[in-house]
Amino acid sequence: MDKGIVLFAFGKRGYGYAGYNLAFSIKKFSNLKVTLFTSKDLVNRFDNSVFDSIEILEDEEFKTNGRVDPAKIKCDMYSRLPYKHNLYLDVDALLLKDIEPFFDKCIEKEGFYFTDVIDSGGKEKEISYSIWATNEDIWKRFKLTDKATLPAIQSSWAYIEKCEEADLFFEDVKNEFEIGFPISKLEMRWGGTLPDELFYSSVCAKHNILPKFDERPIFFGNDYSPLKDSEIIDKYYILSIYGNGKGRTLTKYRYIDLYDKLMINYKKPERHLFKTSYIMPDKHANNWK
Repeated sequence: MDKGIVLFAFGKRGYGYAGYNLAFSIKKFSNLKVTLFTSKDLVNRFDNSVFDSIEILEDEEFKTNGRVDPAKIKCDMYSRLPYKHNLYLDVDALLLKDIEPFFDKCIEKEGFYFTDVIDSGGKEKEISYSIWATNEDIWKRFKLTDKATLPAIQSSWAYIEKCEEADLFFEDVKNEFEIGFPISKLEMRWGGTLPDELFYSSVCAKHNILPKFDERPIFFGNDYSPLKDSEIIDKYYILSIYGNGKGRTLTKYRYIDLYDKLMINYKKPERHLFKTSYIMPDKHANNWK
């Protein structure tokens, strides 16, 4: 079956280190193909053998006015996807176990696009995790109908099947991003750039798509969980160290430490070189203002 995992690592060097760690953890548990899209200044900073293929991005593909702009590439990733069935993962994460069973569930379920949907609702509803802009501004900017349902998505992972229906949907995501959204109207600022989730959520509402999957694969650790580490590993597939990496981090230190402990175990008898202390200071969210 033509399927594989897709990673993007660009900008500061910490993203290259994170991409290597994530790919290493993928290969620890499975033989799934892993394709990395990265910038030429990062490609020689890590062992490339953990990737099945590497594609080099030019600066203009992930920068706007010379500034790193993650949403630019995330809203225009579809044409680059190398597989029929693609599992996209943000690189600030680590696998807890073999993710192929989850990947196969995505393939078997009817739909070309799945991601985390935290909540959804109409124009008059206060939608949990719809944090980027007011409903009024979203409905007006994206010309949504009064009956539209907006899904509030968390885009740290996505399953994407390449097909004709997906062609139209992702072309619309790209076009809407190019039109843009006034940064001054953002309710929540993120790294000084526009968030991809705003565009994906709004285009889903335009196309009447609810990309919700039955299972949530990622443990985010933005709050202390009563689950023991072994229970987290049993319940989830991915540990994310998302959010900012300086000061009071969004991910609790317990789970940042767990990331390093797992990588030490995965790498034995080799050393765990790219610890979180090399990754967190380079997070895009640190540029929040």
